[in-house]
Amino acid sequence: MTTRNPDTMKTRTIFGVSLSLILINLAAIMEKADENLLPSVYKEVSEAFSVGPADLGYLTFIQKFVQALSSPLAGVLVLHHDRPTILALGTLCWALSTAAVGASYRFWQVALWRAVNGFGLAIVIPALQSFIADSYEDSVRGTGFGILALVGAVGGTGGGVVATIMAGQEFWGIPGWRCAFVMMAIFSSLIGFFVFMFGIDPRELYKDLTLETAEGSESVPSVWSESWRAMKTVTKVQTFQFIIMQGVVGSLPWTAIVFFTMWFELIGFDHKNTATLISLFTIGTSMGSLLGGFIGDGLSQLHPNTGRIMVAQFSAFMGVPFSWFLLMVIPQSVSSWSVFAVTLFFMGLTLSWCATGANNPIFAEVVPLKHRTMIYAFDRAFEGSFSSFAAPIVGILSEKIFGYDPKSVILPSGSPKEAFALSRGLVSMMCVPFALCGLFYAPLYWTYKRDRANARNAALTRTVFGISLSLILINMAAIMERADENLLPSVYKEVSETFNAGPTDLGYLTFILRFVQSLSSPVAGILVLRYDRPTVLAMGTLCWAISTAGVGVSYQFSQVAFWRAVNGVGLAIVIPALQSFIADSYADGVRGTGFGMLSLVGSVGGIGGSAMATIMAGQEFWGVPGWRCAFIMMALSSSVIALLVYMFVIDPRKQHKHISHEMTESSERENLVEKGNVSIPSVWSESWRAMKTVTKLQTFQFIVLQGIVGTLPWTAMVFFTMWFQLIGFDHNNTAALLSLFAIGCSMGSLLGGLIADRMSRVYPHSGRIMCAQFSAFMGVPFSWFLLMVIPQSVSSWSIFAVTLFFMGLTISWCATCANNPMFAEVVPSKHRTMIYAFDRAFEGSFSSFAAPIVGILSEKAFGYDPKAVSLTSGSIKEAFALSRGLVSMMSVPFALCSLFYTPLYWCYKRDRENARNAALKEQEMT
Repeated sequence: MTTRNPDTMKTRTIFGVSLSLILINLAAIMEKADENLLPSVYKEVSEAFSVGPADLGYLTFIQKFVQALSSPLAGVLVLHHDRPTILALGTLCWALSTAAVGASYRFWQVALWRAVNGFGLAIVIPALQSFIADSYEDSVRGTGFGILALVGAVGGTGGGVVATIMAGQEFWGIPGWRCAFVMMAIFSSLIGFFVFMFGIDPRELYKDLTLETAEGSESVPSVWSESWRAMKTVTKVQTFQFIIMQGVVGSLPWTAIVFFTMWFELIGFDHKNTATLISLFTIGTSMGSLLGGFIGDGLSQLHPNTGRIMVAQFSAFMGVPFSWFLLMVIPQSVSSWSVFAVTLFFMGLTLSWCATGANNPIFAEVVPLKHRTMIYAFDRAFEGSFSSFAAPIVGILSEKIFGYDPKSVILPSGSPKEAFALSRGLVSMMCVPFALCGLFYAPLYWTYKRDRANARNAALTRTVFGISLSLILINMAAIMERADENLLPSVYKEVSETFNAGPTDLGYLTFILRFVQSLSSPVAGILVLRYDRPTVLAMGTLCWAISTAGVGVSYQFSQVAFWRAVNGVGLAIVIPALQSFIADSYADGVRGTGFGMLSLVGSVGGIGGSAMATIMAGQEFWGVPGWRCAFIMMALSSSVIALLVYMFVIDPRKQHKHISHEMTESSERENLVEKGNVSIPSVWSESWRAMKTVTKLQTFQFIVLQGIVGTLPWTAMVFFTMWFQLIGFDHNNTAALLSLFAIGCSMGSLLGGLIADRMSRVYPHSGRIMCAQFSAFMGVPFSWFLLMVIPQSVSSWSIFAVTLFFMGLTISWCATCANNPMFAEVVPSKHRTMIYAFDRAFEGSFSSFAAPIVGILSEKAFGYDPKAVSLTSGSIKEAFALSRGLVSMMSVPFALCSLFYTPLYWCYKRDRENARNAALKEQEMT
């Protein structure tokens, strides 16, 4: 067990705010910024590598897939290392991969580095989530995740804006999109360093130092035995299982959303208008994430067993009408800018509640404190494994079904035909998954109460008063995670040009990252059993930093794909650890707000990363393309954050050590430690028990179900930047649009958490579910209006801006208002990382397909032609095709996402009560 000097575990504050929490939110900002980076420059990447939506979708697939595969590693790392260390490692990993993408000159190099980026994100995201989970009580955990989502949305917006703006410029003879990647890598490395140096895991503050010292003598066999038990514990939780079930479909639309940028650009919007639209959506999503967490917390207090589920279902179902309206109704013309803007903003505002309002808080409540990273890691693993397919599916649908022709894309003026094809591919990957996502939440109405009661019997969650240094660093890691995640999408245009890759190829990069992330997410749950979450977070952050740098230096598209896969592993480790951290830090009634805060902070990173990458992408620095420089910068920044997290973040579970015997006597891991050295089988045995505990929870299963479809649109949105640029918007206008969307998403994440927290007090068993359903359902009309109704013309900039802002504000509630808070309530606290890990695993597995699907739809179905794209004036035809691919991957998944929340009305109450009863019983036995 990685230990720290007692002096370093003292809570540090800046103006009364925990330095650790500040750093964690900064990491979330960078994570979102990095995540939005590539989609923001899809157009440039498409031209640079002569690839279409299908290829671009594969980039997202690679990243998501690797992230899904690697996410369980975060859970394992957090068990045996503090989360700041893990976050620092993951941040460094994605920073390096981001820099490598910026330096790649072959499409396979980009794909390789996107894989590495997914590895880094796989490490960081679970650690960030578990960090937030540990920092909020159940009643405000949704708000906590909402804040994290909001901050992350800010990062996503910034990353998208910077990347979009930079994409059309050159710096020292280097394309701006490359510089944006390198710059993002540098900032991510810095954040990773700060997290490692100053982050303190909340668990450290509660951990008995004597016991901690004893833990240091654990043998390698004991590590795996404990990890195995943790995995079993998490996967057996039915609430976790159902959340993963909804997440598998609910994550598909969010992955497909990576094509939004490309779709807008194909419509004919210039970079500025595209960036503004994406920014509005991000703003709406960030605001929605906070709002979802807030509502989920409120409803959880009114209806403890159903409130968060209702929030998640509402948010998921809202994805259906918004996606349909955005992609199918709004005229795809630049004259529809204002309509797109309004739709995107409200779409983001309502679709983003699930994670903050339900999933993340619920994960924190249904597993023991020490297993929160594991549950977040497995959540990323399961969801990411499926969501990673969303991007390539969008690309395939667009190209093969709807007639997208990459060769006919004209970047300066847009390509209406290709925008239309892409929109059809998007709507196909959004409406149905959103509907299913909302539906799959229904079983949580029966499982959540029981699982939460069981978790409370197993471990008693306590409040961390004030904002600690650890929480600051955890949020910094979240910032870097979001910044790194937005980095590649923000320079899709430059990457496309560099590697002659179209939307399909770019989508595959997202697919690889998300799919690997989903497959790897359960590792986070295992790691957190053996190492404290700061260590796991640092490892994941370092992983994604390395992969980000790898992308920046790649000169083959396959290299980029590889590093995106590695990036997915890093994210798979980090995200569940982050979620469980947040779940452990908030009470049930405010857990949505806690997740909302995490989302908000992460949004800051996403906005910053996207803005930086977009601005740098169009320039050159010392003869190096700006997008490559952005990746290198992100890698360096992530590495710094990883170091800070490792050095200073203290796991919340350690903070509770001196207050209760929960962690010393009832924790499986500590029982093993007290008996002396434990064998490897004991580690795997415990991890296996944790996994079974999480996956058996019906609430988890339904949240995962909705998440599978609900994440598809969000993944597809990586194409927003490229879409706006294809419409004809310049980099500045595109970055502005994306910033508005990111701001909306960040605000929405916090708003969703706040609303859900209040709703959970009024409707404890259904408040969060209602908030999530509202947010998800809002994704349908907003998506449809944005992509189908608003004229795809540069003259529609204001419409796009308003739509994107309110879309982000309304569709970003689910995670903070329902998903994350509910996850925290239906499993014992020690299994929270495991449930978040499996949620990411299931949802990420499907959402990873969104980006390539958008690309495929745009190219094959809607006629997107990468060779016809003109970087200077846009390509209306290609923008139109991309928009159709996007709407296909957004409207239906949003609708299904909202629908799949319904079962949570029945299983959430039961699983939560079971978790509480189990926690009480275990406490009595001690």
